Amino acid sequence: MVSAVFDTHENDPIGAFKLTTPYYEELGRHIRGLDMPTLVVQEGGYATQNLGLNVVSFLKGLIRN
Repeated sequence: MVSAVFDTHENDPIGAFKLTTPYYEELGRHIRGLDMPTLVVQEGGYATQNLGLNVVSFLKGLIRN
């Protein structure tokens, strides 16, 4: 189970992290590399102008072959 918290994005107004949109794809690839069944629960993410892009980036990394 992955708690996908996108308030780690660099533009998030309440987070102090500085992750970029392309980095979420890399995180997804790392999780995919574990080769385990995965459930993703999305929570957090208050940079609404970036939220959809961040989710798509993460899912691309998670499902690409």
